Amino acid sequence: MSGCKEIAARLSNLMVDGEPNFKEGLTPVTEQAVKAFYQGLVAMLPTIKYSAYAQAGIAVTPSMKEILIHHCSNEPEFSDVLGLVYVVTYRDMKRTAI
Repeated sequence: MSGCKEIAARLSNLMVDGEPNFKEGLTPVTEQAVKAFYQGLVAMLPTIKYSAYAQAGIAVTPSMKEILIHHCSNEPEFSDVLGLVYVVTYRDMKRTAI
């Protein structure tokens, strides 16, 4: 399979019936890795919460938000974490990267 065809095939597997397909995403993730990332966000909650003073913020892509919802929505403090991180498209992140 050529590179372009392989990429197209993988992209078509990102959504199934309008829902994210976590089995065939472009970036393989494990539940353990996502939960470790989530725990890092929890550890940063005080800094994020008072970001006006700390001048700190954390952004995730829309797809990362969906992965967090899929794997961590039952975790303690989930609504706090999701309420304090920014959701920014990958394209916008790349455009404004320092």
